[in-house]
Amino acid sequence: MKFFSSKFLFFLLLIPFLIFPISHCTVAETDNRKELGFYALLYLSDYNNPDKPSVYFSTVRQVELEIAYETGAEPEAGNFALGGSPYWSVTEDNLKAIFADRDYTVNVVIPTSSSEMKNIPKQNRSTWTVSQILDLASRYQSRRSDFQTARFFLVYVNGHLDNNGSPNTSVVGVNIGGTPVTVVFKDVVKDFAANMRPIAEQVTVVHELGHALGFVNNGIPLTSQHQDIPNGKHCTNTTCAMYHQIEGKTSLNNFAQSYFSTMSRVVIKSECLEDAKKYKP
Repeated sequence: MKFFSSKFLFFLLLIPFLIFPISHCTVAETDNRKELGFYALLYLSDYNNPDKPSVYFSTVRQVELEIAYETGAEPEAGNFALGGSPYWSVTEDNLKAIFADRDYTVNVVIPTSSSEMKNIPKQNRSTWTVSQILDLASRYQSRRSDFQTARFFLVYVNGHLDNNGSPNTSVVGVNIGGTPVTVVFKDVVKDFAANMRPIAEQVTVVHELGHALGFVNNGIPLTSQHQDIPNGKHCTNTTCAMYHQIEGKTSLNNFAQSYFSTMSRVVIKSECLEDAKKYKP
């Protein structure tokens, strides 16, 4: 009991210094961390925390995605014209591919229709900071992860990512580093042609969940040299959903267009999939 209490007190002392990195390529992930906050985050990530890759790829047997959305920021839901599969089968198939080829089965639970998603009141924000996103998640995420079930929270909002007081109009989505929380900015999605929006959203969700799970070299070790080091935790494979330019509006649009030439729903490519396959913490 004495050991637990000292750790808890240490946590309380460090709360004011914590700075959560954003897992996307447009905002610096490391340069803006205060040193104390960085070490505190490392400490907390190892202390009784099920939301980390070493748990996801060892004791977890079910992965769930909870989706909430502001009124006016509804996710694209429906079926693709070609093949008739649900839009959300892209996210489902990629998560299944990531957890395939293990000694055990990991069940994946993804909502596919609006009726399975949570409508939340309008938040009346034009921009969103990291702390505001985390506050929103704390109010609307219904269940947290444990060591058997990983529960990711995805929320669609109106407005844009805050960039030092100004809206960043090119970032489609972000994952808050070290957390299961991901946000999609619907105002940016609406800039896409209507027929591009479903796959643009799906690729964004796969990309940001990829960061949350540990790609690229973000908790899941590399099995080959495919990390795009100058661009952070991203893949050098330009056809992979973990490529760094996926998070920008223009490049994502190009990626979405190329998707329809192949119709392969698995957009996490072999280099990243091999990392996940070989990762056995």
